[in-house]
Amino acid sequence: TFLQGAGLEAVAVGTPAGRHAAFDGREVRWALTWRGRFIDALTTWEERAMTPARPLGDAVTPLPGWTPFARAEAGAAEVPHRFRGHGAAADGTPTVRYEAGPRQVEDTLRPDAAGGGYRRELRVRGGGPGWVFRGAAPGATPRPGACDAAGEARREEVLP
Repeated sequence: TFLQGAGLEAVAVGTPAGRHAAFDGREVRWALTWRGRFIDALTTWEERAMTPARPLGDAVTPLPGWTPFARAEAGAAEVPHRFRGHGAAADGTPTVRYEAGPRQVEDTLRPDAAGGGYRRELRVRGGGPGWVFRGAAPGATPRPGACDAAGEARREEVLP
């Protein structure tokens, strides 16, 4: 949908627990989290010129505007990210898929019962060394990335 704060190619995800998130498919990043009511996307479906939907709940938290992965060397060009779709597990847990340069990424959000936010789990395949995961959690510090012998890496963080 068109969603304020998450762009013109947003994937909005709601949960029965009232914890929601939106992924910006154009910028390839989790863009928002919020609580309470979900969204009313009717205006975005009537015409393309209509105003974007808005999160209807409260505690709307914008997440950092950068893509998740970068090259490790200072001054290196930005890593191109390409949205490749989304899906859900049998229990409704959302996963978005994208490429970060040569890496294939599965980025999953699960409601975090302990803190009331989301637990973000990333599975990265391919690409070798020389990259960092920037993270989107408040105060996130870029963490070096390298794949194991099977060509895979995993990262986790908690989002508000």
